Amino acid sequence: MKVCCHCKKELPLDYFQKNRAAKDGLQYRCKDCTREASKACRDKRGHLWLPAAERWKNRPENKERRNKTTRDRMARLKIENPEKYEGDRRRWQLATKYGLTPELKEALVEMQGGVCLICFSPIDPLTCATDHSHSGNYIRGMLCTFCNLALGQFKDSSENLRRAADYLDSCKEVESEATTEDFEIATTLLQEYLDGKNKES
Repeated sequence: MKVCCHCKKELPLDYFQKNRAAKDGLQYRCKDCTREASKACRDKRGHLWLPAAERWKNRPENKERRNKTTRDRMARLKIENPEKYEGDRRRWQLATKYGLTPELKEALVEMQGGVCLICFSPIDPLTCATDHSHSGNYIRGMLCTFCNLALGQFKDSSENLRRAADYLDSCKEVESEATTEDFEIATTLLQEYLDGKNKES
């Protein structure tokens, strides 16, 4: 436990950022107080330092440096705390790809009854797929992995899906009327056709 020098609250050590210059290796102010002080500074002097910071961030060498720092930090976290690593990775992926948080995704799954919107099989908020429109860039719903992959394979085309459904229905009708002899004849004709193609080539 440590006392914040600003709010005077006694808090766990996790509530303080690291500071190599300090005796205990931690900042004197807690994270909340540091965040509030930084915001106040940005509001007061942001117009002075923000353009310079943006120029620094946009330089290719600095961008790669920041990326390497993030990769190294995540690699250490993956070894030291795998559960936190998975949570941070999942939160980052949801935020960057869909603008969601894990809590909001869980709420969306609960709103649709905890099932996939296509096959109605139960889905887990942690592992289910977030289906989104590639053209309109909006979230359509939460699906199981198989249904989400199927939509991708059909290129999100409702016409292709209707044709696939008609194809399956027609095949069922043929299967119900066909006999074993019909399948043997069809197999023989197909084999003869393939043999002829091989001879031509």
